[in-house]
Amino acid sequence: MDVEKVRERLEEMDPHYFTNVIKFYFMPVIPPGPPAEAANPPDGTERVRQSRNNVLIETLQAGTLGLPSVAHPILEMASRQIPILHPSILPLTKLKRWCSIYTSTWVRFQTKAASDYADIEYMFRWMHERGLTIKFEEYHGRPKENLMLLVRTYWDKKLLDGADPEEWEEVMKVILMHDDFVEIKEAQEREGNVAEKALGRVSPPPP
Repeated sequence: MDVEKVRERLEEMDPHYFTNVIKFYFMPVIPPGPPAEAANPPDGTERVRQSRNNVLIETLQAGTLGLPSVAHPILEMASRQIPILHPSILPLTKLKRWCSIYTSTWVRFQTKAASDYADIEYMFRWMHERGLTIKFEEYHGRPKENLMLLVRTYWDKKLLDGADPEEWEEVMKVILMHDDFVEIKEAQEREGNVAEKALGRVSPPPP
């Protein structure tokens, strides 16, 4: 399914989604209007004016900006008419962008990085609660070692930010396959915190 068809399908399914020129938005709250407006909602430009809380949605083709070259595997949901990328690889799409911008000093990138950071934590905790694991081999178009470094970098950043080490080790034990967990853990012990080094806040390596 191409990007334009995805946008059209979402707009048909839910009036909170709308297009304005070439940009695609989600409007959290639809402002109340006259009954006629419900059948013939305002165009995109008017909707942008009506709400300052619109969420800009990036719609990208598979294989662009580090996304998997094939949108597969997908999560089959009988109640949904649009295929959803499976949670076993979905966090990796967000990690790719976050890792490329989290060290930036530009306010624009810092804002995006903070949003991605929170989204990734939500996805990891959601997977942990359901016992789902990340399957690096199913992410087409990127070497597994590169993808594992993304996860390690995020884990290291959480620890750098003061997260409970025992809690996050437990999360990672669940959402990573055993061999992947062991490999990342050994790299942390051997090489130290990669996020700390990237941000220029380097502490002595572990004894």
